[in-house]
Amino acid sequence: MVEVKITQSYKLSLSFKYDKRTIDKIRSIEGRKWDTLNKYWTVPNNINSINAIRGLFKKSEIIDQTSLVYNDNKVKDITSKQPLLKKVEDELKIRGYSSKTIKSYKGQIRRFIEYHEK
Repeated sequence: MVEVKITQSYKLSLSFKYDKRTIDKIRSIEGRKWDTLNKYWTVPNNINSINAIRGLFKKSEIIDQTSLVYNDNKVKDITSKQPLLKKVEDELKIRGYSSKTIKSYKGQIRRFIEYHEK
């Protein structure tokens, strides 16, 4: 099982128990790097990497913490956007952004999602 998460630097991290075949698969992904400090592989957070992960691993082999790799459902309404907007708000608070900036960013993200739902 390969667990996919997003790192602090917004890359995708791939962690798993040591398996030579899995390592060989990950080495075929362009831009991959081994993070010696955290002991996981990182790959760029882009469509090429996501498609490569989809092609290399079956859905049953992935624990997708990001909902990027195997996302079967689209955002439908404002209630389903709330977890994302809450995560954005929490992250911006941690980084010390003002409440007005946070409100503005959340509004822009909400409008962006709504635009792409059309």
